[in-house]
Amino acid sequence: MSTNNSQIGNTSSEYNIDNNENEINIDRLLSVEIITPSQPSIQFSIVNMIPSHQRSLTRHVQENGFREGIRRRRRRQRQRRTERRRQQREAIREQLNQQRQQLNQQRQQLNQERQRQEQQRRRQRQQETPEQQQQRHEREQRQQERQQQRHERQLQYRQEQRQYRREQRQQEEEEQQQQQQQQQRQGLRREQPSRIYGSRRERLLSEERRDRIAEEEEMDEIFNSPLRAAYQLERIDPQDRWEQEQIAELEGMAALEYLALVQYEMEQTRQINEFEQLDEEEEQQREQMEATQQWEQHQLNMYKRMLTVEQDELEEDQLE
Repeated sequence: MSTNNSQIGNTSSEYNIDNNENEINIDRLLSVEIITPSQPSIQFSIVNMIPSHQRSLTRHVQENGFREGIRRRRRRQRQRRTERRRQQREAIREQLNQQRQQLNQQRQQLNQERQRQEQQRRRQRQQETPEQQQQRHEREQRQQERQQQRHERQLQYRQEQRQYRREQRQQEEEEQQQQQQQQQRQGLRREQPSRIYGSRRERLLSEERRDRIAEEEEMDEIFNSPLRAAYQLERIDPQDRWEQEQIAELEGMAALEYLALVQYEMEQTRQINEFEQLDEEEEQQREQMEATQQWEQHQLNMYKRMLTVEQDELEEDQLE
């Protein structure tokens, strides 16, 4: 019996100790400072963050560094290309100026030579006898006849060239019409469901229209996705909503940076196209100037040849 009493006594004391410990724990829990709902329960930073989102932010930082490197490399390439084009333009301008100066010098020399020969011819005419004057008139007539014949041959040659080109164009147009008719017959024979384009311009317009529709669908998807996300946020728990808003804000910053990068690349592409157009215009101007210089050189050569012929005739007259 004593043994049983001791066991019962021990059990009641242990029960009292457990009750005291439970009360102490309850008091400790009640004494903890209450967190106000205005303060966020989660602090977002690179150290204290959801692991998956921390990896995405690290990847975003790496992508920004990679894109910045690409932008710097493109900027250096663009600067080198602009400097190279500027040097080429300056070299071309300098070369054209030198050629123009040389042509002016040659023209001045030819004018001086022509004046000298004209003065010499006048002196010779003043010293001519009537027979020599008659011979000179005959030579001038023969020379005029030769020039007239040469001019007629050149006109005939040019007319033949124009006629030949006209016939070639007509033949090419007929061949193109035959090919188009043959393609249309083949398309009707095969009963193809696809549309037969009548010209290259129509095909390009259709491709541009298709690309524009695809871009509009993509933009619609971009603009509609935030609306769906906002609707889903309204239906979730406030705490989860706050966390989602924080994550969406970080993702929105990345999207804005991406849009800014796309806009920057589009602006750079537009500037490159403008530079290429300027280069093409300068190339056309340079070709026109070269053609003008070639024509002037040809005229100078013709004038030299005429002076040589006149000088030969003067020498023949002197010998006679």
